[in-house]
Amino acid sequence: MPSEETPTAEDDRKTIARHYLRMECLVTERGRSHRTYYVRLAHDAGLTHQEIADGLGIEETTVRELLDHQRQ
Repeated sequence: MPSEETPTAEDDRKTIARHYLRMECLVTERGRSHRTYYVRLAHDAGLTHQEIADGLGIEETTVRELLDHQRQ
């Protein structure tokens, strides 16, 4: 029977870190779609690109990109 290596505490930490990275990726993707939705709502409500950017803490160009991307 071949000898199997016993996982170390470092291996466990790496596994946990990978798990959290995958989870963060999922949350980030979901957050992006929600952010785009709320940018569109704010724009439709009459806020300027700059007002939306200020509210989200992002650049105005990012707001324009989000709105342009959503139209495609």
